[in-house]
Amino acid sequence: MKAWLLTYNPDNWTWPNFEADVADAKSGKHVIHDWQCASKQVEIGDRVFITQTGNKARGIFASGHVKIGSHDAPHYNAEKASQGVVTPHIEIDLDWILNPTSEKIINTDVLNSKIPNQTWSPQNSGISIKDDAFFKLEMMWARLIKIENDAYNLLKVYPDIDQDKHDGSYELVREVVNSYASLDTLDNLSLLHLLVNLNLKLYCSKWINYLNHM
Repeated sequence: MKAWLLTYNPDNWTWPNFEADVADAKSGKHVIHDWQCASKQVEIGDRVFITQTGNKARGIFASGHVKIGSHDAPHYNAEKASQGVVTPHIEIDLDWILNPTSEKIINTDVLNSKIPNQTWSPQNSGISIKDDAFFKLEMMWARLIKIENDAYNLLKVYPDIDQDKHDGSYELVREVVNSYASLDTLDNLSLLHLLVNLNLKLYCSKWINYLNHM
């Protein structure tokens, strides 16, 4: 699975129903959008992150997966679209969206400092994220959106688990998730493999597509 960096500039285009999309993504609903993507090498299931550019808060604020690969669609600019201009697009299924005006995002300056070997302010939407940068970014993103709490809360209410009557696996899973989310970097995949072996995808719906496409 590859990862791609898409861009959103609110100075050039207003995201319709943005507040509703933020709420829907956080409630586990599918938020589907057709998004401009310069690369035509994107494949179904690939990971995507959206970074906000322009004059407002700059940085990564949304994540998801590719639902439909590269295809031509009308330009996002209404005037250009009316002139028949088409550009490569992909369809994305967003699993998490933060509101850059009211929530903390992964600031571009922080990315440049912590992961300097990757371009975080691309000229075009849809550049490849290098493998090592991808894993570091995924760790930072998980920590930011507190995926460990999401997994922990889902685990507590999972119908097959009684936290007062168990064999110790409840605490084990909780500790693994908390440790995983506290990492800033990931030098190897051993911990990720452990997560899969513990079958966390049953407890954490936000990771299911990511784990299935490793």
